[in-house]
Amino acid sequence: MDQLEKIVKTANTLPFNAISEEALNATKKDILDTIGCIFAGVNAEGTNELFQVVSDWGGKQESTILYHGIKVPAPLAVLVNSTLAHARDLDDTHDAAVLHAGISVIPAALAAAERAGGCDGKLFLKAVTLGLDLLCRLGKATTIGPNSLGLAFTPMYAYFASALTAGLILKLKDEELVNAIGITLSQVAGTVQAVSDAALTKRIQPAFGAQAGIAAAILAQQGITGARNVFNGQFSFPKVYLNGHFDYDVFLDSYGEFFENENLSFKPYPCCRFTHPAIDAALLLREEHQINVEEIEEIIVDVTQQANIVCEPVERRRTPQVIVDAQFSIPYTVAVALVKGKIFIEDFTGEAISEKRVLNISNRVTTRYDESLGNRGISPAIVTIKMKNQKIYQKRVDYPKGSINNSMSYEEIIEKFVRCSKLPANPIPQENIAAVIKMVTNMEKEENILTLSGLLTPAKGEILSQ
Repeated sequence: MDQLEKIVKTANTLPFNAISEEALNATKKDILDTIGCIFAGVNAEGTNELFQVVSDWGGKQESTILYHGIKVPAPLAVLVNSTLAHARDLDDTHDAAVLHAGISVIPAALAAAERAGGCDGKLFLKAVTLGLDLLCRLGKATTIGPNSLGLAFTPMYAYFASALTAGLILKLKDEELVNAIGITLSQVAGTVQAVSDAALTKRIQPAFGAQAGIAAAILAQQGITGARNVFNGQFSFPKVYLNGHFDYDVFLDSYGEFFENENLSFKPYPCCRFTHPAIDAALLLREEHQINVEEIEEIIVDVTQQANIVCEPVERRRTPQVIVDAQFSIPYTVAVALVKGKIFIEDFTGEAISEKRVLNISNRVTTRYDESLGNRGISPAIVTIKMKNQKIYQKRVDYPKGSINNSMSYEEIIEKFVRCSKLPANPIPQENIAAVIKMVTNMEKEENILTLSGLLTPAKGEILSQ
């Protein structure tokens, strides 16, 4: 029997009260955080262009493109909403699995709920929790890093997880749900090359997975069949995509009993998670030693081999040519932290990445790979600052802010959510924001979550493009 059958049977029969309070709270945090990231993405490069394309396509008024407030076919709504959520690189991560989770699963859940004509809070929370869990388990069970394979885990695993989540909300039977996930196997994709080339498709790749996931659930509901032996077959996903670098025991260890979304990290900074340990170290050194950046001679950052994506190519990381370059750069982000003492959305604009004061410091940063730091996860990072007066300052960070060992509280997630809600040119009314926070916090009590999407737009008549 393929492991997919166990996944589906457990997911469909699992009672809501079998999900731990810790897992449900983690899901609520991720829902708020992901919606906040959607607001942050409204003005991001490429998102409005995608919105215009989807608007031109039109179609059945079924599911809402958040913030913009128009309805389109569910897969198209997911395509835009997921891209918005990922555009600023401010979204969640599972540090051990090396991926983002909520940006695909949560938009798929919202769109599926609208297509279904409604969904109570318990089903919504269960579907999202199980989708996040599956996505993270897939990444955690993969025993080789994304940069070694050239495959980006976030979009690749979004296909399977989004199909599961959408299928649960659409109340697919076991056979239909097996088919839905099997259908996505025929579409799975996602390449690290989009990051290396600083392509805007880096922001869209997870959305392709989320879009395909809900489309697969809809197709399966209509009787379309997909591959059954997704994980154990002769030409299964682990064998074809991962060359067998997959730990089946890790994959389903305590499945249905422990939920990997409890291990999600949340981001205080809008850039690749691989940069965060170094950013934290730089901020701590700046504060502890009152460093005058003009007196810095050299900065050395030691990281894991898997962090090469934020270290190379060296010249583009030191002197970003486009915003995606800056989002994936230890030299740039460390320089911003040292120069400004903070780092957020405003530091990732065309004007900001050209700031001479920052580039002067980023070009003094050298990154190195230290095998003793590990070769699979996000952390740690060691930042060493050599001053012109020969003084040397050093800081190691193993658990960057937002990680499960240095977590952001629910209150901090709310604060981030509110801050993000104010970023679009036409902000969401604050009474709406308060209502969303209340609804998500008490979601298991909601009889129908459909009102959520309606709260996530500006006042009527103030939308549609930025």
